[in-house]
Amino acid sequence: MPISEEAIDVFETAMKAILEFAHGMLDGSISDIEGPTFEGHYGEEHTIMEVQPEKYPHITLTFLSETNSNRFVSCRIRHSDYYLPSLEIPPPTAMMMNDA
Repeated sequence: MPISEEAIDVFETAMKAILEFAHGMLDGSISDIEGPTFEGHYGEEHTIMEVQPEKYPHITLTFLSETNSNRFVSCRIRHSDYYLPSLEIPPPTAMMMNDA
């Protein structure tokens, strides 16, 4: 069953927004990610935090951190309207410490 052109366009638009944001985080041109936040537990050893940056309403960031050390171990970027596709990049703290 072939995928419709409309579905392909939606996918490409979401990926473009995700990639542009990821490039900005990686090159340091995007550093202000303040916005509404949700926090919760992910298993016994991790905490999950979702951020919807006010300046980038089409993006949702998901950070995974170790509960005992608060060290970020994952940073996932997705379009706010969809759970997939998403892109995982090194967490900002790992990039600052060259631990990525």
